[in-house]
Amino acid sequence: MLKLPGSLSLFRKLVLASVAAGLLPMILGFSMSYISQRDTLRKTMGSAFRVLARETGVKLGLLIHDLLDRATDLARSDRLAEATTGANRRSEGPTMDRRAVDLLEAFRLRSPLQYHLIILTDREGRVIGASPRQSAGRQSYRGEMEWEAAFDGGKGKPFVGDITWDPVLSAYTLNMAVPVRRNGEMAGVLLLIHTVDRLFKSVTDVHIGRTDHTMLASSDGSLLFCPIFQIKNHTLAKSLSQEIFKKEDGWSTTRADVHYPGREAINGFSQVRLKIDDLSPKSLGGRRWAIFTSQDPKETYEPLRSLLGWTALSAGMGVLILVVLAILAIRTIVRPITLLQTKAHEIIQGIRALPMDRRKVVTPHGAPEMNIDTGDEVKDLAEAFSEMVGTLESSRRLLTETTRRLEEMAITDELTGLYNRRYMMEELKAEFSRSMRFGLPLSCLAIDLDFFKEVNDRCGHLAGDEVLRQISDLFHENFREPDILARIGGEEFLVILPQTDIRGALAKGELLRGQVERHAFTIDHGETIRLTISIGAAAYPDERIHNTDHLLKVTDDALYRSKETGRNRVSRG
Repeated sequence: MLKLPGSLSLFRKLVLASVAAGLLPMILGFSMSYISQRDTLRKTMGSAFRVLARETGVKLGLLIHDLLDRATDLARSDRLAEATTGANRRSEGPTMDRRAVDLLEAFRLRSPLQYHLIILTDREGRVIGASPRQSAGRQSYRGEMEWEAAFDGGKGKPFVGDITWDPVLSAYTLNMAVPVRRNGEMAGVLLLIHTVDRLFKSVTDVHIGRTDHTMLASSDGSLLFCPIFQIKNHTLAKSLSQEIFKKEDGWSTTRADVHYPGREAINGFSQVRLKIDDLSPKSLGGRRWAIFTSQDPKETYEPLRSLLGWTALSAGMGVLILVVLAILAIRTIVRPITLLQTKAHEIIQGIRALPMDRRKVVTPHGAPEMNIDTGDEVKDLAEAFSEMVGTLESSRRLLTETTRRLEEMAITDELTGLYNRRYMMEELKAEFSRSMRFGLPLSCLAIDLDFFKEVNDRCGHLAGDEVLRQISDLFHENFREPDILARIGGEEFLVILPQTDIRGALAKGELLRGQVERHAFTIDHGETIRLTISIGAAAYPDERIHNTDHLLKVTDDALYRSKETGRNRVSRG
């Protein structure tokens, strides 16, 4: 290349100008990438913590609801009602009722780690039964908050207390009080003092990352459950407490985090909602509970720091490459353009060699066009790249649509449009794992068309296929969005019902059975036929069910029982 006088000076100026022009957008892009990625990371982690807090709150509510249900069932015992009624008739001092004590002792021993103490009192608060037996040193509970809340002047309402320290037991407890009635009249109060170990673990054992802490807080700002601090010896910052006890579940960033104060941390939170009818307004000490999460900001923002590190490394390499490219571009312009032109034509020729049904060369709307009319190689290069972009875009669209169709075909039944057996088995395993983890019910329905072979034999297989399509549409109309329907055989169907117990499954099965029995299925030339179905239902939790194979076996056995006992019925596994 011929060097003109002063060309070296111009060369340096062009190199410096090229480097400056390249660094400016690189720095701007680096800054924008950091801001956008940080915001995305916050939203992603915040949403994950919000879901974690919500599911933990639901689980805690279910555990408390279960404890109250057990207490209510015990309070409805005729033996306790007779004991309290007999004590109310006596004018002398309190006397322990031996039969009531035996019943309380038997109830407590079924879950000895769950209860510290169970007390039965009459209408005056006098103790007439206790478990353990030797714990009846106190004669009366009248005047105690939980007793008064449950008695409520004779109106009687269940009461769930706050997490409190019991100096006598030297332990944190959850107290409950349930009214005891006889013939609709208030006869006494049953007091239950629970251990909190199970409730504590249900909250603090839940986490996503290595440094997660899931906690339970009260609306007065006190920390009830925390895997690090002792119970109720720590108070939340006012700003954090106000954020957590909003009505809506959510997440926020704060510098008043319990474990990492002064550093920006993300907290997800959700209130614990006890959906118990007619609960005493004094429950939880008149306060509210909320689950919230905390994580070490180092772990939270580790992906961002890693991204920044790689970005900085890439930027440094980019600067070096930019300098080299600038030098090469300034020294020789025509040669790189010619090389790009040649490579572009080679790519286009390769695409043109593909069959027409795979490329469909149509320039899509919005595809970039390089209208450069220089009359030289630059114009030719611009036209070649425009054609290449259009061709590649058409091929990409065709490939995307083909991939989508293949994915849909892989999981659905071609005849009915329902999911196929393989996809159903994968979803069943996922739902069963989720139910085991969070203690949620999971039901399964196995459905078989009665005497369907006779339809094929009498009306033909085309009519049988039409019946299968119509009954699949009928199934779709009768199930919720989360329910999963699949055709697993010729005339066999399987339905997964998440968060549904056996009663709900039987009710859904009976409703579906009745609708099929009343439905007229249309086949050729407007002719209609009637069909019935047999259904087997099973649900987890069940002592026989420990995995998906057990659940399917119990469901299949129930279906077999329906067919053996006359068909057109729903049987429980």
